Amino acid sequence: MGEYIFLNPLRLKENEKLYDDFKAHGLDRVSSFGIIPQDKDSVDFMDRPFNWG
Repeated sequence: MGEYIFLNPLRLKENEKLYDDFKAHGLDRVSSFGIIPQDKDSVDFMDRPFNWG
């Protein structure tokens, strides 16, 4: 509970894990407009997932 909350100091690591889970399950969108970048290095894990694309 709270692993993705904005104030969590481990949020960067949790967001990176979430990104890996999205990719492992073949997901390429967080929302209808937000396409997840293919290159992990271009993702800012400080952003909320729907802002990654």
